[in-house]
Amino acid sequence: MPSASLPSWELSVYLVITVGFHFYSFHEVYQVSRNYEEELDAEFEFEEGFFIWGFKKDPTDFEWSFWTEWTKKLLLWTLLGHIIVSQVTIAFFPKFRMWLLMVYGMLACFLTVGFKGLVVILLHVSISYAVAQLQVPVLSWLCSILLLYSLQMDSLGKIQKRWYETENEYFLLLFCLAVCNLRYTSFSLEYCWYYDGPRRLGVLY
Repeated sequence: MPSASLPSWELSVYLVITVGFHFYSFHEVYQVSRNYEEELDAEFEFEEGFFIWGFKKDPTDFEWSFWTEWTKKLLLWTLLGHIIVSQVTIAFFPKFRMWLLMVYGMLACFLTVGFKGLVVILLHVSISYAVAQLQVPVLSWLCSILLLYSLQMDSLGKIQKRWYETENEYFLLLFCLAVCNLRYTSFSLEYCWYYDGPRRLGVLY
């Protein structure tokens, strides 16, 4: 499937906007936290955070604790593994790069969310791929929305929670499924665009 890179000026604009918004947001949070540091520390009893910069952290912040734990435990290592596998396959096995990355990706998913979690991810991907074969962008959008909605269904959630020892592992599965939703939605729409042609695509999309 042919693909074209975005113009360098457009990539530069996106980079400047993204970095600018992040820098502004981080700066505002830092300024507010410094201005009210004593009041916040007295209320939440902050703990030592990044020892290098002397920042403090809120131990009651679920997202901070959740991502810190999983980054140290698994996510950082799987990311480094992906980089290593990618570079090794480019250098020595370029013909098998796609297959080797696929195998590594499935292994990383298995280590992250377990066998049952991997099966759910593959099920979502298979459903999205089957709908994409119809080459109708509206149906691909609808399929992705329904799959995303399934993450909020209490009945499925109760079943999936029983697969794991802690609730954090279940939340990690939800995050992985949400990120995969973005990936297979992008693939499905690109597949529809490639085979539909511009006129039909403009009407359906």
